[in-house]
Amino acid sequence: MEFPKKGNIRRHYVVMSTSAYNEATHMFIGMPITTANYSNNPRYMPILLNYSHLAKPTV
Repeated sequence: MEFPKKGNIRRHYVVMSTSAYNEATHMFIGMPITTANYSNNPRYMPILLNYSHLAKPTV
């Protein structure tokens, strides 16, 4: 097992790309997981959105 270099911080991601893409490009497409509050930053949007106000009522 290889450990991170001293001073390096591990960051958790949700990986969106496929293994084939990762292997071909040596990169990945991912979204960082964070507990920081970015509500005032327009570049960030929560993954879990509440669209219940858009749901049509069932009859």
